[in-house]
Amino acid sequence: MTFCQDTHVSLTYASTLTEEDIAILFSNSGETKEIIEILEIAQKNKATTLAITKFGKSHLAMNSDLVLYTSSPEIYKRSGAMSSRIAQLILNDILFTAIANRDYENVEELLEVSYESCSSHRLTD
Repeated sequence: MTFCQDTHVSLTYASTLTEEDIAILFSNSGETKEIIEILEIAQKNKATTLAITKFGKSHLAMNSDLVLYTSSPEIYKRSGAMSSRIAQLILNDILFTAIANRDYENVEELLEVSYESCSSHRLTD
């Protein structure tokens, strides 16, 4: 699993996807140019695409293989960005938990290893 907030790095990741991969694309509007470009590259490489976006007929929703919709009120521009981000983070956590539970014994070991890899950076345990 790979994640990056940098668009240029995300574009390079998308260019290496295969039909065995899934690209999960987050965009509240579903109309963000960079996300659509990543979607198109992932599709060109035959990766499955999963959009996490607000309900509606956005470019991202209509062109992804799978769509999980979020709903969040947008009263003010900043509070709207916050509520949509929280809704998408909740879906992200649900997906992680569902996938982890499919092979929990293996995932539990990996979670322990990742936890321990940072232990030297903690002031207290």
